[in-house]
Amino acid sequence: MSEPDPLLDDHAALLAQTTAWTDAWRRRREHTGAALVTLMSAIHLGDPLATRLEKRMLLAKAHLEGRIARLAGSFATAIAELGGDADASAIGRAVSDAVVRVGHADDDFGSKLAELGPVVDAYRRLRAAIDPVR
Repeated sequence: MSEPDPLLDDHAALLAQTTAWTDAWRRRREHTGAALVTLMSAIHLGDPLATRLEKRMLLAKAHLEGRIARLAGSFATAIAELGGDADASAIGRAVSDAVVRVGHADDDFGSKLAELGPVVDAYRRLRAAIDPVR
């Protein structure tokens, strides 16, 4: 049986968080019920709470986009290392930079995750074929 893989664990956690973010973003203006309306319109640090939460969500989105790009680079580095490359950091940076450049207008990380997915799939296949114990 293979050992746990931190890269695949990070990927699963990232997918869960991007799904949660996307759901929260799509439903950010759903204020059903008087209590929720009161909460979201409450002034907090000079702005309505709903506005502050949107700003925080946009910041979280930027961080998630960075995580997606870094994870793509980490998978690329791991694939290059499976191929015998002793210093694959340049390959990882190039892939990470490529992912950074796509999908700036996406509200759901679709383009970035579409770039990450094939890299993850290739890693799984190659790892199983080359280094199944790891």
